[in-house]
Amino acid sequence: MALRTPDDLRHDIERWVAAGLLSHEQGAAIVAHESSVRPPEPPEGGISVLAEALGYAGSALALAGIAVALGQSWKSMSSAMRVASAVIPTILVFGAGWVLRAKREPALRRLMSLLWALAVGGVVGTTGVIIAEFASDIDEEWVPVVLGVAMLVPAVILWRILPAVLQQMAVLGGVLLTALGIVAALPGEPNGTAMALTAWGVGAIWLVLGWRGRLAPAAAAMVFGAVVAAYCPVLAADRYQWLLALGIVTGAALMLLSVRTGAVALLAIGTVTVFGYVTGLVLRYFRDQLGVPLALIIIGGTFIGLALLAARLGRLSRRGIAS
Repeated sequence: MALRTPDDLRHDIERWVAAGLLSHEQGAAIVAHESSVRPPEPPEGGISVLAEALGYAGSALALAGIAVALGQSWKSMSSAMRVASAVIPTILVFGAGWVLRAKREPALRRLMSLLWALAVGGVVGTTGVIIAEFASDIDEEWVPVVLGVAMLVPAVILWRILPAVLQQMAVLGGVLLTALGIVAALPGEPNGTAMALTAWGVGAIWLVLGWRGRLAPAAAAMVFGAVVAAYCPVLAADRYQWLLALGIVTGAALMLLSVRTGAVALLAIGTVTVFGYVTGLVLRYFRDQLGVPLALIIIGGTFIGLALLAARLGRLSRRGIAS
């Protein structure tokens, strides 16, 4: 169907006025109204989507080419050349994203987000090369902290400019790496419980901040925080079995929170979390006493019970959203 121009509308109104269907005042009012209405934004076209797809393919091919080239010549390169080989692609990727910053098409914004996420990874890689080439005497226990800060600083800056999912993921990765690095660098042997609880705490705080709308996008913050809080106790559950109970409590809390927030993703994460930890608990403590068949029956019953509970909570979530 052909698009109608303002001149077409005026001609139609003149005909309708001449035919007595509209008065002169009504016709003039319609023309004035339509002239004042801002035309809608054009829909996202195939060009933007094509540019996004080409950008993804180009990024993947460029990274593969860089990796192959560096792998073949890394040993023969000087320290300065090694650092330059990490700095230059990082600058190029960041610059490509910066060129897209004024674009508003969703496809190009997604491409910009990917490029800037790669730039954050490039900063971390560059920092690692600099440490290896020029600061090899640094205490290796503090290397994760340095890398975490190197990731966190650009990630926060870029997330403030573009609060997208990948940028928030980079910020969370920087926070986790820095926090876990600090715990690991504390005097004494690395404490698995302390690291697991630190990661769990970061995830829980991230979830709450997303729930309260303090992190954007809020839905992504809730999902990321839930995943970290739910699965980080596994890091030390083999040696500290009480972390299995923490995982079960965390999964149950996520299921209940899904009712209040209406977030189906939290319900799914919480259900899988409770099932996984309950299964681990049964197999760890009751397999020998009960035997494998009875243990499997208990696990299957748990799965069925969780399925029924999830369906019930899902209905409550939908009611909360509807009300």
